[in-house]
Amino acid sequence: MRHPPIPIMQYRNDTMDELISTTFDKDSIRSGVVNDKILKIEALHVHCTDHYTDHKLDAIFFITLGYNSNLLKQVNVANKFTKNIIILTTSITKVTNMLYAQGTEIILFSESMHDGIFSYISSDNPSSCHNKSFDIPSKRNYAINVGRSRGLDYVGIFDDDIVINSKFIKSGLTIIRKRADIAASYSLSYPDISVIDVIRCKHNNEVPSITISGNSMFLNLNKVVGYFPYIYNEDWVFFAANKKSGVRICGFGEIKHLFKKKNALERVRFEQFGEIIAKSIAETSLMHTGFLSESDAYWSTIYEEYKDYLHSLLTQVSNSYSDSVIINAAIEAVNLFDSSDLCLFSQRYNTEAGK
Repeated sequence: MRHPPIPIMQYRNDTMDELISTTFDKDSIRSGVVNDKILKIEALHVHCTDHYTDHKLDAIFFITLGYNSNLLKQVNVANKFTKNIIILTTSITKVTNMLYAQGTEIILFSESMHDGIFSYISSDNPSSCHNKSFDIPSKRNYAINVGRSRGLDYVGIFDDDIVINSKFIKSGLTIIRKRADIAASYSLSYPDISVIDVIRCKHNNEVPSITISGNSMFLNLNKVVGYFPYIYNEDWVFFAANKKSGVRICGFGEIKHLFKKKNALERVRFEQFGEIIAKSIAETSLMHTGFLSESDAYWSTIYEEYKDYLHSLLTQVSNSYSDSVIINAAIEAVNLFDSSDLCLFSQRYNTEAGK
């Protein structure tokens, strides 16, 4: 869909049940203009009063490689809202040692713990041939499992590369205490979209369409279902599985990413399989009788349309050598699988997520 070149961000319908797009500028988002009657998943501005400061989260999990000093600032804010802060880190570093000295729980996320995600049959998909070190889905699943095993109800799960403040956490915990079972936010400073989408928007002078992101989530563990699969856009699949199961989801607030992600070719290759899954969820899920379609014919059509889209985009950016290299890498990655792999992933995830 071609969007007019206007200097505002576009909010896609966050239900992923149907495609309804409505545009808002940042001031409108902050002032609460987002209409929950328009968006099936409520996107709202929460006015927090001191009344809600008495509420606490049972735990806040932070997902990190261990090196980002922003984690220290995040924990300082989070300490006001929970007695249980748990760091899931890939490495023990100066940053994690400083937090450990303050009494923060540190869990070293070992290779064997990461490998646990590959026990899911849905993880046996083409994404895993590009980047088996991508451990964010594993850590999010682990956080949910740890929370449940400890009898926790309301938790936050945050990546270490976002800015959080007291108002943001108050809003999220207010929503899951009073209105929904999942609350997640939007990234406006650097839209959480694929590298291919960034290139398309740049060349078409489009405003990116964004949706809620898994980088900052508040969850009611008694209600959420499913898990984060080992693909790019794993958060889309998780949110969609919950929406299909009747879990109440709210989008709220704006978070800021600290660092712009590099467009490494390996990242681009890894993104392709999950990008096709996500585009299906966003644009056609009303056609499905279940969560993800299990029709060979359906996925064959989606797969061929995406290949055509990449080739069309390659022609469009022919004057840009760097963008052409990136799109060619995407095409090569897509050629490594076919529609049967997409269909198999859908069947497996539907089964494991308890469709």
